[in-house]
Amino acid sequence: MANAPAPAAGPQLVFFGDSLTDSGNLYDAAGGLIEEEVRVTIGGATGSASDGITYAEYVSGLLDADPALNYAVAGAEAVFIAVG
Repeated sequence: MANAPAPAAGPQLVFFGDSLTDSGNLYDAAGGLIEEEVRVTIGGATGSASDGITYAEYVSGLLDADPALNYAVAGAEAVFIAVG
């Protein structure tokens, strides 16, 4: 396949999570509903929920990997269903 992407050189990571890992997905999902002033106040120019690096960026740096697939969204919660 001539147009197929080249395989990645290092490990590939996929992240799911909340505000510790969100690199701007909540802001992007809001589709412009969050004003620029709020975005900068919340997470700086990136729109992330962190004023530093996110968990995905930290772990990726430790493993020398690309955090290309980051599905984390600030405010995300796990669903717990009690059985029995």
